[in-house]
Amino acid sequence: MSSNGNPKALTCSVVVCTNNRPAELEKCLTGVSRQSVQPMEILVVDNAGDERAVREMAETFGAHYVQETRTGASHARNRGIAESKGEIIAYLDDDAYPDVDWLTNLLNAFGDSEIMAAGGRTLAPQGEGEAQQLCALIQGPGSLMEPMVVDRSHPKWFEMTAFGGLGMTGNMAFRRAAFKHLTGFDTRLGLPGAAGEEQFAVFKLVDRGFKAAYAPGAVVTHPTTFTVEGLRSRYLAACSYAISYILFFLVNVPEHRRKLLKFLFEALRGVKRDWRGSASNATQSVVAISRARVMKARLRGVWLYARSKDRLKANGTS
Repeated sequence: MSSNGNPKALTCSVVVCTNNRPAELEKCLTGVSRQSVQPMEILVVDNAGDERAVREMAETFGAHYVQETRTGASHARNRGIAESKGEIIAYLDDDAYPDVDWLTNLLNAFGDSEIMAAGGRTLAPQGEGEAQQLCALIQGPGSLMEPMVVDRSHPKWFEMTAFGGLGMTGNMAFRRAAFKHLTGFDTRLGLPGAAGEEQFAVFKLVDRGFKAAYAPGAVVTHPTTFTVEGLRSRYLAACSYAISYILFFLVNVPEHRRKLLKFLFEALRGVKRDWRGSASNATQSVVAISRARVMKARLRGVWLYARSKDRLKANGTS
């Protein structure tokens, strides 16, 4: 097997995209510094401007500091691709703390050279019941323990790749070769008012015949700092972003529109997704958020999608 299929032979860059959270970044980089297998390099991509505290924090941990002035996670993550050197590019959110074997287990998911992306398991921080359930709702399948590989032959490949069934978000890795088939993360997503660029990238790779993996041993705790009210705000924002992403998908991926509508219809009927794990049962415990607030957040998603389209048009972005 070539080095591209042997995880022990792969070089890896860890990219941490940050935005005005130096305290959380310090915890994240501390976790990276304690990995049982060290990456060839660590990049900190500053998406909030030239923040001295962030630069100094990166230097303290021997990380390479990069400034990305274009706002949005997709731009920051694409800058990480451009500036890194590893065959595998592993991404962490700045407010995530990786277990000591996080990187080892994430790299082990790339044993098959056709696997182009892998997501790990994200655990909620210890807290009261509502906090735990909110994290489960926001993050997805943190309770699933079985590793899996998905390609187009998997009966649930569409919903699992397009809607986060393989972990992803702030705990993921991509083979650099994947970006020969993608033009990076879609910059129409990953912006204020738009999200889901990492899920969309995984969907496109699998749709084009490659494989993606879920590695439950690659564990991070996220977020590392929180309040219950802050988590409520995150959950409502996630509701808005989900609607914006669905509208984006509906408009821009017409060849899979029927699958999307089927998925949405099943969601309205309350069909449980086994790949969501315990998150699928979490709604019963989130009693502090009224249905009216959730509905308002979803309606806001329609406005966010329209606003993001207008902003992209004004900037000449397609």
